Amino acid sequence: SSSMCGCASCTSSVLSKIADGYPVRNRINWVIDNRNKSEKDACELVCGDEFPHICADCNPRDCSGNPNSGKTATTTRYWDCSGGSCGCGYGQSSNPIHCESGALFRAPSNNVHGAQYYGSAAVSAALGGDNWQGPACGKCFKLTALGKTIVVKATNFCPSGNAACENGKAHFDIAAPGFDFSGTSLSNTCTSAYPGDTALHPPQVCS
Repeated sequence: SSSMCGCASCTSSVLSKIADGYPVRNRINWVIDNRNKSEKDACELVCGDEFPHICADCNPRDCSGNPNSGKTATTTRYWDCSGGSCGCGYGQSSNPIHCESGALFRAPSNNVHGAQYYGSAAVSAALGGDNWQGPACGKCFKLTALGKTIVVKATNFCPSGNAACENGKAHFDIAAPGFDFSGTSLSNTCTSAYPGDTALHPPQVCS
């Protein structure tokens, strides 16, 4: 029979681990029954977002035996100062500003993902991005290249107007202040959002 969560690594011993007072299996089943989630979505919530340090082996986004694990994608950097399509923004309602908390920061040592940094990214439609509250919003992705690993949360949408995100491409536009690439930046509002911070005005100093 197929493994729970679609993960060969999601064994009975992992499902029996206690996560804040309840077995992992019970938590997953509760989410399925009470939040009208599929098994995959319930496993991602419990073992990908809430308790990755306990049951990462049952996280469909990053587990052994998951056909989607290990897929390739491309990345770029951006910081356009405008509000995100997942609702991460503040300031005047007519002029939302990208949350500074979305910038990359050094991950805690010995974290379960082996990541050097945590951060956020705008993701393409192929990864679940959409104009407003797309299915990828709030989901985390583990990205590895050249022996380095980061974990990013999807907080924004990389639209089809960006060539890197068109035609079904899997792409992460990683939020990094000072690295907004003017060639594909479609919504840079840094000049009006931060008139006194010229380092963020296009073209940004680290581009």
